[in-house]
Amino acid sequence: PVATGGLGTARLLAFARSLGDERMVVAVPRLATRLTSPSGTAPLGAAWGDTTLVVTGPDTRWLDALTGATHLAPDGQLAVAQLFAALPFAVLVGEA
Repeated sequence: PVATGGLGTARLLAFARSLGDERMVVAVPRLATRLTSPSGTAPLGAAWGDTTLVVTGPDTRWLDALTGATHLAPDGQLAVAQLFAALPFAVLVGEA
């Protein structure tokens, strides 16, 4: 499992896998109905507030394999509001 922080931490599941120098992190919502909008759409962006993923290790840049977006984690944390801006899940590949 990947450590999380912030108010939405109980509603987020994340895990990491590595092979040699390559790392991947997958993050998905868990029991997120309280974060769902009144119209019933998936919890995106700001719905995640201050929730973060803690990504320790040498990778400070992460590429979302699904959206092509690059996310920076110079302090070892990624904002879930940014990760879930377009989709309510993320598949991240570490870039040193």
